[in-house]
Amino acid sequence: MRETIHRMALWNFSFLGLAVLIGSVTCQAPNQERVGVVFSLGYYPNFLAVVEGQPTQLDGKTIAFDKYLKFNDSNTFAVSMVVDTQNESLYYFDSHLKSIFRINNFNLDLDVSRVTYDVIRDGISDSAVQIAFDWISRNIYWTDDYNDWIAVQPVFTRDRSLTKHVIDKMLQTPLALAIDPESGYLFFSDLKPAPRIEVCNLLGEKRRALVTSGLSYPSHIAVDHKEGRIFWVDSESGALESILYNGINRTLHAAGVAYFASSLHYFKGHICASFDYMYLVGCSPVNGFNEELFGFVKYAPITTTVYDPESQRTSITNRCNAKKCQHFCINTPTAARCVCKEGYQLNRDGVNCTAGHILSKKGILFTNGSNLCVLDIVAINSNKSRPNCVVNKLGYIHYLQADSNKGIVYHWNKNIRSIQKYNLVTGRLYNLTFTNDVKGLFYDWVNEELYWSESDQYGFRIRLFDLVTESESKYQYEEDTKSFEYLTGNPYNDILFWVLKENRYAYMIEMGTMKGSNRTIVMNSDSLTKPTALAYDSVYNRLYWIDSGEITSVKITTNIGQTKIIYHDYTGPTAHTLYLYKDYALWIYNNNIKAVVVEENDDYVYESTVLTVMNGSDVTCMTYFDQRTQTKTRAPCEGDNGGCQYLCIPTTNGPLCTCPFGYKVSKDGKSCRSDLLTNNFALIVDYDSKMYQIPLNKTITEDDIVAVNITEKRKGYISDIIYDATNGFVYWLIDGLELCRSKLNGENFTIITTIAEDYVENFEVDQTTGNIYIMPVLLYGHEVSGHISVLRQMASNEWKQTKIIEDLKDYFVIHPKKGYIFWLDSYQYMFGRTNMDGTNSMVLKKHTYEVWRFYIDYSGDRLYWSDDYYGGVYSMDTNGNDLKKFLAAPDGINAIAFQDNTVFIVMSHGSKIYRYDKTSGKEVKWMKNITYIQGIDYIAIVPGNKQPENDMCKNNNGDCSTFCLPTSSGRTCACEDGVKLRSDKKTCGNVCDSFLQMAK
Repeated sequence: MRETIHRMALWNFSFLGLAVLIGSVTCQAPNQERVGVVFSLGYYPNFLAVVEGQPTQLDGKTIAFDKYLKFNDSNTFAVSMVVDTQNESLYYFDSHLKSIFRINNFNLDLDVSRVTYDVIRDGISDSAVQIAFDWISRNIYWTDDYNDWIAVQPVFTRDRSLTKHVIDKMLQTPLALAIDPESGYLFFSDLKPAPRIEVCNLLGEKRRALVTSGLSYPSHIAVDHKEGRIFWVDSESGALESILYNGINRTLHAAGVAYFASSLHYFKGHICASFDYMYLVGCSPVNGFNEELFGFVKYAPITTTVYDPESQRTSITNRCNAKKCQHFCINTPTAARCVCKEGYQLNRDGVNCTAGHILSKKGILFTNGSNLCVLDIVAINSNKSRPNCVVNKLGYIHYLQADSNKGIVYHWNKNIRSIQKYNLVTGRLYNLTFTNDVKGLFYDWVNEELYWSESDQYGFRIRLFDLVTESESKYQYEEDTKSFEYLTGNPYNDILFWVLKENRYAYMIEMGTMKGSNRTIVMNSDSLTKPTALAYDSVYNRLYWIDSGEITSVKITTNIGQTKIIYHDYTGPTAHTLYLYKDYALWIYNNNIKAVVVEENDDYVYESTVLTVMNGSDVTCMTYFDQRTQTKTRAPCEGDNGGCQYLCIPTTNGPLCTCPFGYKVSKDGKSCRSDLLTNNFALIVDYDSKMYQIPLNKTITEDDIVAVNITEKRKGYISDIIYDATNGFVYWLIDGLELCRSKLNGENFTIITTIAEDYVENFEVDQTTGNIYIMPVLLYGHEVSGHISVLRQMASNEWKQTKIIEDLKDYFVIHPKKGYIFWLDSYQYMFGRTNMDGTNSMVLKKHTYEVWRFYIDYSGDRLYWSDDYYGGVYSMDTNGNDLKKFLAAPDGINAIAFQDNTVFIVMSHGSKIYRYDKTSGKEVKWMKNITYIQGIDYIAIVPGNKQPENDMCKNNNGDCSTFCLPTSSGRTCACEDGVKLRSDKKTCGNVCDSFLQMAK
């Protein structure tokens, strides 16, 4: 565990001599164009600082923060920045104020007296927004995670409504963003349904997937427009990679160094980055990435950007200057294109824009009494948006539905008990049909049908009105004593949902086809108290409802009974009228419109702040409108990921399902399979805690690597792994706290133990007895206290534990045949040895500074380790003698394993396994760096050098009732903690059935 923590924090230790201080002044060569770095620093308060000089020379230099600017709002938190050097402007997104700002008169002099601020755009969500600047067309782009779109707006306009959502479909969690204005490309990452990087033109057209595999959390993208290459960092795996614009020549530049990146830039053959959690910033050459060129800053660099006028100087003609677009313009490599803001359409002249009807934009439609009002969708994140009440005196409206494409509103008028249609374009009101008491209303925009539930003295029913033929059909569903309420549905799949009220204390949620068949229970009365609203999310295929003031959801599958129920947020005891828009849930509480983020995830509940969208307007009912959510047909991958298990790629022939690295598409064309190897393979864990098999009997290509999906059973950071070839079990640690075990195919999964200490340093499995030796560790400031305990599974499947050694701090390995535990104390620089029952401890050899882990070669009876201080792999025999240097390894190693006369070694910064002849020390060519594996943490070889059995414990558990612990002279029987060994030295005080065997 600690060597991985050490690797992640290596920058902190490596850069002590390169620490960047406050107060000195850097120098710029005369007659050289001024360049520098701009920092958004600190947490609260956040401030802006400028460092003039070559960004590539930050290492070892003293950064002068005598040029700094306090933001005009003390709560500002600038998380993304871009510079417009031509107009001396800086743009930043403030996640606190949910707005993009421009600082005018901004340059490297940072004259605070001349600085002014302009709001460019407000109403953006407070998600992980990134901005990018088109310095040719003078437009700014941004990602909005919760609204699931990428938007663009001109920077020099007083009309903040001049916004276009260039991508707002098939986008679930947009994050990284970069553009190349000269080539006309926009690059972005999306984390769901599977991490990927895509590219399109600057208008969001000609969209295609660029990278779809080997990604975990691509958090930042940088562009080298001269070579036509993008770079990205993966903040979970720590990888820095690149690929050409055409999707070829993917290159891994560094592994395990880019954790927690807060910005990324390309600058003249260098990659510049900042790391807020590690207080690091700097640049390194792309070829030969060297993290030691980074240095410390005193305040956390929340984000940075490079001030470089040359990077925004271009020979490209801005054709927009002559286009005279009514709204705004985007320059492309072939032509200037006029763009209309949301809610407008471009005329045939290609220049002017025409407004659509009032529902042509994206927004919220609501009633307060008899008035019908609209509110821009940005109101979810902006208190500056005001409603526009477009219709008065419609009557007492209930159950509002909208046709966003035609500008039509459907509702139930309680005063005259009529389902009505109001045309916002013509202003005409129609009575469609008269009803009894209505309890729910749903509009099917695909088939243009209207459903409602009603009741009278004869019973309860769900009815249908065909809007095309203007005729009412027979009842779709009917009950004598049970009431249908709160309708919602999925027109694309012909599904209707409703609440069935059996009595005032019993409710169910049901579903059926819109034609009145296949009625099914979704949630029975045992799971519900009093639901007051229903809403369906067709993107994630989830049904939401409000019950006792709490938003709850469940994924709709073919086996609903086994689907996990997710409890999201508290809405208030009288909340009603629920809708899902993008990542937001909208509802009415106390006559106000509320909103909260409800991200779809079956593993955790995203906690978010409840937002007040509309306050003090006496809201009675509402719905949302968005033309792009009401299309007649859906694109191949829209809705439940196109039915794909992993990632759906839209093609002209329909959806194309793809699988993550190491998997293959199954025969059904949708699910993913892993063809596991049974023997002669290396089992590895990469930096992203993914597990793979690599065959040993062939020259390796990327297609040969097989994914092992047992980590899906229990997700988390894997901090150690062992393969027990005797029983076919894989053992691994999750987050250093949970010890898990299963077969390679995921069967027989068990959480063996969850420790109470801070973490488990490592563990070993005695394959003779099945005993598991673990080293839990407690941290006391800089002090470490650890011990070794032994776990054993009894015939009853109960695990028993006994502590055998106190006060050990570091790594250990075992040799059951010899009866030894070999241990490492990196604080006192020594190797030691003790019996496996904890007796006869002794020091074998002193070592130098940086030894974090060591390994045992059973066939050669030798111990191997890496000394990071001297940069080599060393070995000695099990008596501490015959010290040898096996290999020079200046970058350090992560893991060593053995098979016959071969030593397998994983270097710290790479994605390949090296093979060496144990006798000669020569490398045996086998595999290259695998791009999709972003660094390797742990390795086990199958079959490796077999662990020798202990003869004393091999048969009948050494006649011991609980623990048989090998020693150098025999064996010791032991009992679980708190239980005494009986006088026969074999059985334990509370064990009645002696000689229980471990259940394997």
